[in-house]
Amino acid sequence: MRRFYESKLVQAIFAFAVAISLWAYVISNSNPTYTTNVNITQIDYIGLENISAGGLYLIGDLPASIDVRVSGTRNLVTGNLTDYSASFDFSGINQPGDYIIRTKVSTPAGVTVRRIRPEEITVRIDSGVTCDFKPELNIKGKKADEYDISILTDSISASGPESLISAISRFEVRVDADEISTAGERTYTAVAVDEGGKPIYDERLTFDEKVKLNISYTKIVSVDVDTSSLPEQITENYEVAVKSKTESVKIKGDKSLLDGIESVKADFYNADFKPEEENQKLELNISLPSGVSLAEGEKIYAELNYEKKALSDYDIETEGGVEQSNDEN
Repeated sequence: MRRFYESKLVQAIFAFAVAISLWAYVISNSNPTYTTNVNITQIDYIGLENISAGGLYLIGDLPASIDVRVSGTRNLVTGNLTDYSASFDFSGINQPGDYIIRTKVSTPAGVTVRRIRPEEITVRIDSGVTCDFKPELNIKGKKADEYDISILTDSISASGPESLISAISRFEVRVDADEISTAGERTYTAVAVDEGGKPIYDERLTFDEKVKLNISYTKIVSVDVDTSSLPEQITENYEVAVKSKTESVKIKGDKSLLDGIESVKADFYNADFKPEEENQKLELNISLPSGVSLAEGEKIYAELNYEKKALSDYDIETEGGVEQSNDEN
């Protein structure tokens, strides 16, 4: 009995070895049909260069790879991956709009394509536009009040897809006042931002990002209003009271000039007086040394209250057309 079982075990082992050998022979010689997935990274975008040449822009990203399911003999479908390629044909697209482009796949002869993913792509073609923006300052830092910063560059001309340009709210010139070491003209970089202040970075957006700024030292000084500059035709007929005025103002200029100024004088020359208005607010003139000026946005105001003077007896009689003399003769 023991010999019987030992004989059966030997037979089973022998039969398994024969089966493995036969399977290996079939695989290596008969090369049966085989199905597998192939990832294609060799993609040709036909005619894509003509879109940019025509002033148009492709919106969105194109696929970097295509997945296909293929079948064929093992040696074909598992061969060199460079024998597989895909393409998308953009030829004939010359207007903005949405387009559906089918995926075309090239495989070795004898290989059958069972499935393509994606089978097609939807692309948006946008018009190219150019728009001018006025750069705006965005100043931060503890020393922001120590400087007057003005933009010397009038505008920034930006070009790109219409949808991208329309998303731009403004161009910001971001300045950290704490990093300023000297006054004078400086060049800073402008950044396109959306309505929420988020920067817009896109390689399709082109503009000259360099913006010139003028940086001046500033100082806050007191304001003296010269009431003697009120015109005679006003003071003859009205009692004029300065109800309120600008108490201090920020001036800018070279630091050596600012150090010698503690107050400035404002006058009423060329002011537009309107006595009929109650509490009239007037913008005043200011006299400053050469090389010194008001800081950006600074103005000096005075609020005037007019009260008409009472007429004398002589004035009343004169107004009535009768002039009497106290001379009895």
